[in-house]
Amino acid sequence: MISHIDIAPTVLDLLGIREVREFEQGLAVWGSGRGRRRIFLWAGDYLGAEGFAEEHNFTSWNKVAGYVYSGRSLDEGQMHMAAVGSPEQRDAVDCLKGMAKLNGDWWVSSMASLGH
Repeated sequence: MISHIDIAPTVLDLLGIREVREFEQGLAVWGSGRGRRRIFLWAGDYLGAEGFAEEHNFTSWNKVAGYVYSGRSLDEGQMHMAAVGSPEQRDAVDCLKGMAKLNGDWWVSSMASLGH
């Protein structure tokens, strides 16, 4: 699985550019670490759901109803619903809320550094 943040590292590697890449976030599409990372899927403001993919597992949180689904496919029929209040449900929601907060903090910091 790859993400849009993998485009720049891939192109820079293909061009042979090695310096000034300390702020890079993604990995080249042929990179070996891609299978061990978590990719977030943000659609809560549009579709009411947030989620993430990790290795071969997908987790989705329906923000409206509060349900968490997980499985090896994003196909509704192949995902199971975590019991409300279960550790699985709490961990998924905490993970998504934590990353959303980090993303928001990063955005505010970025805008402040640009003088906005």
